[in-house]
Amino acid sequence: MDRDDPRNEVEAPVRQALLSLVVRGVTLVAIVLAIVLVPRLPALAAYRALEDVASIAVPLVLFGYGALVLLDRRRHGRPSEDARAAAWFRAREIEPADSMLALLVAGWMPVTLVAALVLLAWPRLNDPDAMARGVWGAVGVPTLAAAWLVAANLWLEATRDVLARAIGESERRFRSYWANPGR
Repeated sequence: MDRDDPRNEVEAPVRQALLSLVVRGVTLVAIVLAIVLVPRLPALAAYRALEDVASIAVPLVLFGYGALVLLDRRRHGRPSEDARAAAWFRAREIEPADSMLALLVAGWMPVTLVAALVLLAWPRLNDPDAMARGVWGAVGVPTLAAAWLVAANLWLEATRDVLARAIGESERRFRSYWANPGR
């Protein structure tokens, strides 16, 4: 596509939103995986306290992400339900390859978070100490499950909100261009 093509200006918000979704999803998963995997490094195996820190940090990160999404929603508002329902379809019309990558990240982000949480909880649930297993079963697992539910639901909602807002901006630019073509 030519640099002077007006479609570049019109479609730019959608391309930026798709890139943003990929970066956000990969970043959140990378942070959680880093928190979960760092205590498992052989050089740090002697520091059992790192596992305790990870057990606290992961839910905090996921609940913190949820709070950021809610703040963003409050700041920008929510697009209409029709715009949200058509967001992925409209993004695919504009940028098929990038929208498929963003959709792949959007779908796999909750799955990889579950894998990270299982990796975090599994050793604790298999602890030889019955009291530790019981505490993890009663407190740790429900906390991790709640953090995952909040983060995954808000993530999926946020992807549609971000795309719907970007498509709205794209449509506004399109109308603006055709109100005064060739400016």
